[in-house]
Amino acid sequence: MKRNSRERQPRLKMRPRVINCAAMNYDIPKLKDSIAKLTESTRPRIERNKRHLRDLFTAGRPFPGHAFLCTHPAVCAPPELGDYSLSTRPVADWLPYLVADYEAQLKWLEVLDHDCVPFVSLLTHTAPFAAAFGSKLHQFENSNAAATPCISTVAEAEKLKVPDIYKSPTLARCLELASLVRDTLGPEVSILACDLQSPFGIAAQIWKKQEMLVAMIEEPDAVKCLIEKTHETAKKFFLLFRSEHPNYNPVLCPRGWAPNDLGCGLSEDEIGMISNDMFEEFSLPKLIDLSETFGGLFMHCCAAADRHYASFEKIPNFRGIHRIFQKPPGPGPMPAFKQFAGKIVFLTASTEVEEHLGMAQPGGRYMCSLNNMPLDEIRRWLDSLRVRYPRRIS
Repeated sequence: MKRNSRERQPRLKMRPRVINCAAMNYDIPKLKDSIAKLTESTRPRIERNKRHLRDLFTAGRPFPGHAFLCTHPAVCAPPELGDYSLSTRPVADWLPYLVADYEAQLKWLEVLDHDCVPFVSLLTHTAPFAAAFGSKLHQFENSNAAATPCISTVAEAEKLKVPDIYKSPTLARCLELASLVRDTLGPEVSILACDLQSPFGIAAQIWKKQEMLVAMIEEPDAVKCLIEKTHETAKKFFLLFRSEHPNYNPVLCPRGWAPNDLGCGLSEDEIGMISNDMFEEFSLPKLIDLSETFGGLFMHCCAAADRHYASFEKIPNFRGIHRIFQKPPGPGPMPAFKQFAGKIVFLTASTEVEEHLGMAQPGGRYMCSLNNMPLDEIRRWLDSLRVRYPRRIS
């Protein structure tokens, strides 16, 4: 970790803090009683944090200070249970672990005065929408599933139909599990839905990439037609999800939170392979529409996307971005920090926090996820950050 020049920082050990639930038998009524008490005791912090994060992500509001969210020791379902979106088991089998994890977040907030708003995460792999279109998912050992292409020609692309959400297991099971969470924890619970790639990104998962790239030049209308189908499906799903879960969390990555009315979150991971002219032709129009529909956009992007920064600024209410910056000889974070300072919020994670804050430009705003650390270590780091970057909200 790069130390800030103004203060020498202790070397922090980054190691996962995960509770193994394989042998645990959770009692949901007892968990609900505990959650009710913890919610009441932490309510002042939760309400303050909601105001803080709303002000942070809303252009034109006074800067409330950078946000620091400390990831709790996660409660996870046992490995043998697998991925709820790929299984044929009742989704209720995953509910106790989600409820227990929500309780763990409240406990963490009670002992650690950070900027988190607890939520239930239904994230799994990156391909629930590609699977809905017929892509097979390859299950890697000790990793999430990934989509394999299901088409390679224009003719196959033209035959693809917009899927029925309720007949697409990866999407339908997300909706079903979210409803169980809401019915168990109440309508006010904040829920993060399944992963959403951009409409262009979903198309690039479905269509064999080398063939899709050729089609973008030789038969662009066929590619745009498929992107229109993926866009329609994604938009329909999230309109439905937001109508059923009005407090949904739109921040995908890294772990964070924002008010539901400030937008939707997606990953734009495939645009490193196309020119900026192609980005503006094939992807940008759908990003603009999603932002206009949902009131803003939060983006995770692990592509080499520096050449697209000026085009990103054409997205109305572009709220926040998490970039995986390319290592040297790549340009690193500074071009993004200069381009977007004072315009959008940078989302950054543990090993990058000190470096990124040290490079911050005037007007820069950051939401920092501090994770994978024991309580005493993370508290020392948080206290140090608060001294250097204090809250400006009471």
